[in-house]
Amino acid sequence: MYNCLMAGLIYDARKIMVYEDLKYLAEFSGKPADFADTLWAEFLNKAELYEEFLYYIDHKSLKDKFEFRGYFLSDIYVYLLGEYKMFKDIGKNGSECSKEWLILETFMEMAHFINDPDNYIKKLEAGRGMDIM
Repeated sequence: MYNCLMAGLIYDARKIMVYEDLKYLAEFSGKPADFADTLWAEFLNKAELYEEFLYYIDHKSLKDKFEFRGYFLSDIYVYLLGEYKMFKDIGKNGSECSKEWLILETFMEMAHFINDPDNYIKKLEAGRGMDIM
């Protein structure tokens, strides 16, 4: 539906739309200019992670089908939310917490986790010590 062939080049309009959505979310949530491109490169190398993001764009929720070493995106999301609450020294998820920022961080953290699993497993299992980031 979204693909067409132009002089031997396959053009995927859906990927372009998803990339534009990613750029918009990154800008909207105050991410650095290169964040979207960095995350997009991770999506291009990790098809399962891209499919999860595609689901998020369409449904505004996590499909949570992709699992890596026993962890799902929702696990990373909850971990990051806990880190946010600890950093802000609040016990709640207030309206000032940007859900867009948090979801983008979740996808980026999962990409880093896939690239360096042993260090991320230590981080995730270490608990909430103040000296662990």
